[in-house]
Amino acid sequence: MAVDARTVREVALPPVLTRVPGAPPALAGIASLRGAVTPIVSAAVLLGEDTQSAGASDKVVVLDLDQPLGLRVDAVLGLDVIEADAGGGGRLFVRDGDGGRVMDLNGLLTAAFSTFTSRPAGTGATRTAARSEAIDETAVDGRVLLTFTLNDQTYGLPLDMVVEASTAPQSIQSLPRNRTADLGVTPYRERVLPVIDLAALLGLSSDRPLDQCRLVVARFGGASIGLVVDQLRSILRLPESAFGPVPAVLNRGGGEAGIEAIARLGDGLGVVSVLAPERLFKDEALAQVLRDAGEDVETMKPETTEDRQLERFVIFRLGAETYGFPIEAVEEVVNLPDELTRVPRAPAFIEGVLNLRGRAVPVIDQTKRFGSEGAASETRRVIVTRISGLQAGFVVDAVSEIAAVSGADIAPASGLLSNDRPVFDRVATLDMGARVILIVNPQALLDQAEADLLAALETKRPSA
Repeated sequence: MAVDARTVREVALPPVLTRVPGAPPALAGIASLRGAVTPIVSAAVLLGEDTQSAGASDKVVVLDLDQPLGLRVDAVLGLDVIEADAGGGGRLFVRDGDGGRVMDLNGLLTAAFSTFTSRPAGTGATRTAARSEAIDETAVDGRVLLTFTLNDQTYGLPLDMVVEASTAPQSIQSLPRNRTADLGVTPYRERVLPVIDLAALLGLSSDRPLDQCRLVVARFGGASIGLVVDQLRSILRLPESAFGPVPAVLNRGGGEAGIEAIARLGDGLGVVSVLAPERLFKDEALAQVLRDAGEDVETMKPETTEDRQLERFVIFRLGAETYGFPIEAVEEVVNLPDELTRVPRAPAFIEGVLNLRGRAVPVIDQTKRFGSEGAASETRRVIVTRISGLQAGFVVDAVSEIAAVSGADIAPASGLLSNDRPVFDRVATLDMGARVILIVNPQALLDQAEADLLAALETKRPSA
């Protein structure tokens, strides 16, 4: 087969693909190609084959059609001249036993993807605004904490202070006359980020490999500081009644003075020591680190364009794929308990009901609904969300990080991935294009879950 050379942007090796749950068979996935998120379509499946096997000579032909896409083919043989009637660039020339055919590539795509249409400008922004209006941020009073462990004890920071949380950097440049807690600096978003060992700052043992730790980037006043912690644990929304004062005996030590409250989790789940940001850097040497970080921010060129603003996402895994959930729609992230209260006659994807500090939350297994092969493990989590008064928990295989993504690295999902209520309405590129993740539309996810539940109950209702 052949395509019009005027529509070919480039020919590339097959990129790393992000699978799209529920997509038509012809969509192999999406990938980041030269900074642009591009759907990759299987030419063989598009032409009626069941599958397209991978081969060493496979190539991706990147086309400029109504919207850019990559066409995965078995090989590229070269250039040829084909006599054909004048027409648009979206044509596919297929040679077979009968000589040859000219096919409408856009028509093939329309047949394979019922939503293959040009997305009007501003659609992504409109959906973002609609989603923000739907999120009920005042439904549950209290404080929201990011919790993590230090020496097997659980600590928390206010979530609104946290910029992002991920793996600890592998390279940290030490500075002269470092204090024990001051590990040095590491490159971060076109500047350097001071990195502090939070365990050492609190007077705890900090003898553990850095590659097994996590880094929480938090805002202290006008400065960003990287805090090394042992492991990320959860996001909790706790009522004010759960917080109590720190026992006086704890404030006798240096590290414990950095704690401002004790949060009781109830149900035998222990407590969380809530850190006091204003007291963590009371030591003069460490306070200077904070001042230096603030001066570094002030000397940077200010970011004045909207697309440089950061949006935070909870990054989670289902099977081998990774997705993002807007953090403003996340009410909590908690461990999946060993047992849930079962719901009679519920469909298979309803795992049961979670007792979340006296609230009954329906729990939905996303591995079944996204077609992933999840496995029981200690890393499984429940992402609890509340949109427009409807609350539900979604089981995922793991929550790996909180990512802050620039608006320039977020794009509306291609028309190939969307429908009237797309579960994935945006796509984000992370790590300078090395990773592509689908962003969940929380409202559509809950709408779909509600519709699927009603449909399942309807099929189980006895006939009159």
